[in-house]
Amino acid sequence: MKAPLLLVACADPARRLSLIASLRDVATLRSVSEGEDLLRLARSMRPDGILLAGGGPQGLELLRQAQRLRTDLAPFPRVGVLLYSAEAPPVEVARAHLVTGYLAGEVDDAATPEFARAVLRGDAPFRRSEVGATQGKVKATLSRILHRLRR
Repeated sequence: MKAPLLLVACADPARRLSLIASLRDVATLRSVSEGEDLLRLARSMRPDGILLAGGGPQGLELLRQAQRLRTDLAPFPRVGVLLYSAEAPPVEVARAHLVTGYLAGEVDDAATPEFARAVLRGDAPFRRSEVGATQGKVKATLSRILHRLRR
């Protein structure tokens, strides 16, 4: 069985390399570098899925780009969006932009391969976590443990 083709687009070179390293076993990968025309590349390669990743205030732009890919290409590709930002748009906005899956906020790198597999299957999650939420849970757990130890 032929491995699915996944285009990976991320403006941050370090994050792009990290994504490629973590997704090596998921699919055949093609990295889209800065300045390449993603739409034209997607038309010519006809990938099984596209993963857009970014951080900071570029969240809404990535969602618009995902919507263009979904509406301008036939057959419609599966497009997942990873946003490493506290300023990520809400899940409802991602759904309105026709993305296949959406992970935003505090994104665990270990979850990225499963997210990519789910995008390729077409059943990816839509989740936006608050940055610092995990740190808050860890801090609360440690406080409870210290409290019990002091008794």
